[in-house]
Amino acid sequence: MDILIVDDEKNSRGTIKKMLERMEFDNLSLREAESVATAGASIRAQKPDLILLDIQLKDGNGFEVLRDMVYTDIPVIFITAYEEFAVKAFKFSALDYLLKPIMFDEFSAAVKRAGKRIEREKIADRMDLFMQHFRVEQPSATIALKTTESIHIVPIDDILYCEASGSYTKFYLKDQQKIMVSKTLSDYEELINRSYFLRVHQSFLVNMKHAIRYERGENGVLVNSNGDKIPVSSRRKELVLNYIQNM
Repeated sequence: MDILIVDDEKNSRGTIKKMLERMEFDNLSLREAESVATAGASIRAQKPDLILLDIQLKDGNGFEVLRDMVYTDIPVIFITAYEEFAVKAFKFSALDYLLKPIMFDEFSAAVKRAGKRIEREKIADRMDLFMQHFRVEQPSATIALKTTESIHIVPIDDILYCEASGSYTKFYLKDQQKIMVSKTLSDYEELINRSYFLRVHQSFLVNMKHAIRYERGENGVLVNSNGDKIPVSSRRKELVLNYIQNM
């Protein structure tokens, strides 16, 4: 496991390293950073499997590291002396929030949980790669939507629409399921690659097979078969109207 320790205190980094070495990983690679700048450079150079992150750093704080990351799917455990930032940390999808001084049992349990998640995601990535090859041969069939807990194999025609949520995408399905996945809407627009899926808005990709009505207005709204109303941006309005007129 490749772990990046981000802490401005050398002694704290040393303590964390000793605890990790005590856990006796089969393969352990440790990197250190003491600032927002050095952490960002290390992450850009090579994506770590796990980040152990302090709040207060030499040139800023740990949240700046997360905001500037090119990757959005790296598990993060906060290790800090500041209890008051816990809520904000979990808004950044932190796996855990440990307070200094660190207790080994608590630390070990948090890292092991992260390790299990990393292994699940690696398996999911391999399955996703397999499904992408499968889709090349069977272009009309399914798409694999992976979450941290499972992989949903979904018929593409069962997707009502997709909504962007930052670096995540929420899928709305015919059976009323909603699945949040950690890839961008643009990624899925490319993967789905169907002429009847229209990017009607920067934040929405719509399966036009399930659109039942277009409501006129300043930009317009598409009404879906489940009753949801999806905004159409001014830039995409002509595209949508042309598609509807040629259906």
